[in-house]
Amino acid sequence: MSSLLKPISGFPEWLPHEQRFFEGWKHIIVRHFQAYGFIPMDTPSVERLETLVAKGGDDHEIYGVVRAAEQNASKIELALRYDLTLPLARYVAQHQGQLVFPYRRYHMAPVWRGERPQEGRFRQFIQCDIDIIGRETLSPLYDAEVIAIMWELLHKLEISPVRVLLNHKKIPLAWIQKAGISQEAEALRLMDKRGKIEDSAILEGLGALGAHPSALGLLEGLMQNNASWEALMAILLRSDLGEGCQEGLREITTLLATLHHMGVPQEGVVVDPLLVRGLTYYTGPLYEFVLPEHRGMGSICAGGRYGHLAESFSKKAFPGVGISLGLTRLFSAMKSRAPLRSTPADCLITVQEPDALPYYLAVARLLRQANLYTEVYLNGDSLKTQLHYANRLGFSWVLMANQEEIANHQVTLKHMKTGLQHRVKQEEAASYLLGQATTYAKLECEGGGA
Repeated sequence: MSSLLKPISGFPEWLPHEQRFFEGWKHIIVRHFQAYGFIPMDTPSVERLETLVAKGGDDHEIYGVVRAAEQNASKIELALRYDLTLPLARYVAQHQGQLVFPYRRYHMAPVWRGERPQEGRFRQFIQCDIDIIGRETLSPLYDAEVIAIMWELLHKLEISPVRVLLNHKKIPLAWIQKAGISQEAEALRLMDKRGKIEDSAILEGLGALGAHPSALGLLEGLMQNNASWEALMAILLRSDLGEGCQEGLREITTLLATLHHMGVPQEGVVVDPLLVRGLTYYTGPLYEFVLPEHRGMGSICAGGRYGHLAESFSKKAFPGVGISLGLTRLFSAMKSRAPLRSTPADCLITVQEPDALPYYLAVARLLRQANLYTEVYLNGDSLKTQLHYANRLGFSWVLMANQEEIANHQVTLKHMKTGLQHRVKQEEAASYLLGQATTYAKLECEGGGA
């Protein structure tokens, strides 16, 4: 393979039928978010580098942007965004006077990260975020809402079974304080590696940071515990981790009750007191969605509560809640479900008589006026080649008309899956296709026809 054609590792692209399936997902997602009152938002792909590192971003993973003529530039000022949260923070701080709070936004767009590509991890991928931003205050009920919205969305995308892992930032912080560890950030980073390294390595690392043996014993017990929420809460209360832990437990209790009222089943949520993520973002509840049948994927979406979204850009408090779906990552695991149909069109109009092209084009206009997506084959090939083209792309219908049919203002409609054909008047083609849609869909499911 020529080096010009060799795929660039970590930058995915899909075949036509896969891309069409992916676009269908995106359409479902947009309609779902808008049904809950979220407003579309977009920001430039490029931000100032100082903006992207303002909240602890790792500049080793950020792609800088320079002109080809400036490849040796000593100072990179612009970079590709690596998530959608920093651009949101900048946007809210910049436009706070024009926004209405609580500000509800959705943003579905590509981001770039300079990490090592592997299965399920990309250098370019589409994230799909929703966030609700308040001014000064924001009700804890919104935490439950974003979880419930994402729960419902995944079921609309036929992604199941799904499990929600839930925790509160104050619980691991309370354990770190009780353990006598002064290096809080280092301890959180170690705990955040759970699932990537052995639990014993985490315990050993925390011990090296100075954790008391009794605290390590509690943590090891929690790592091995599959108790119910009530039993888990009793263990944590007996451990006397302080007021911060108790506040976290109370908020989780309220969150669980609200989720139940919002339609998330109790068995779908698991409280994991060791869940740590968003080390520099989150200050309250944390949540991750996982697929029990695809444990190797890790989390497919995650989010949490942040106390001050724009603290790097504004002195005002903008508390918020948000959740992000790694759309490319999830799709890469599910793209085998994509039907082989590549075309969005319902009908292909074949051209058997090139001199009668105006007739075919007139029929196409009639079909499109009836909201039937239609393509006209203009390449001058044989009917056999045109039918092969229709079959390869997965057209449901093919419209044909020879000299005799054109003279009588007729067309023949062929259903490609079943092979059944029907001749109708030119002006009746649209109503026939619309009227037969349900019947032929049933025939396709039953495998009927030729």
